[in-house]
Amino acid sequence: METKKIVERRFRLPGDRDLIIQEETALISNFKGNQGKGSDKIRQLLTLEHSKRGKIIELGSGCGTVGIAFAQCVPGCDVLLTDLPEAQEIITANIATMTPAPGSRASFQVLDWDDDLPDNVARTKFDLVLVSDCTYNSSSAASLVKILDTLVSSSSETLIILARKERHSSEAVFFDLLQAAGIQQIERDTVSLPLDAASETMGPSNFVEIYTLGKPGLEQ
Repeated sequence: METKKIVERRFRLPGDRDLIIQEETALISNFKGNQGKGSDKIRQLLTLEHSKRGKIIELGSGCGTVGIAFAQCVPGCDVLLTDLPEAQEIITANIATMTPAPGSRASFQVLDWDDDLPDNVARTKFDLVLVSDCTYNSSSAASLVKILDTLVSSSSETLIILARKERHSSEAVFFDLLQAAGIQQIERDTVSLPLDAASETMGPSNFVEIYTLGKPGLEQ
């Protein structure tokens, strides 16, 4: 049985807090040496006006970097990180070593986009939905949009913060499905990547797009 190769990455977050994340090396081979830039991106995301909210859910959390960063930097947040079962071990290990901001906490729950939302998730009115680097697989776009539509349809105040780096043109189907679901773009920003992170293996763009999305005209 092959042993998983794990590395530890450290980010300096606002308030001089250290974020310590374990990742499988196979998942980060294209980002070696970019700890500083990664920290800058987290800083920008965390300083958004919309980040100071209470109930937060992250979809496709991976190793948990973004959701845990919110719980460490934003007081009074209840952050639910979600992903498939194979991500549970690494996410829960990272949650166990976090230092949350006052009144904040993070937890993990398995969530498969092809299934209905678990009852506890469906009953919760989330303030913020986080989605980072989840749009590159066009075959899962419909399932992801279905989940997003369900989460934002309970309140016009629920916002989605979506970060992506374009890898190929087929990702456009995700935005077509968002429009069809009535999920609107409220804001868009970009963050430049260092040259080695913008390699051809990851697609042609050399920046990350950060979208704020929602259904602002939704009747309550």
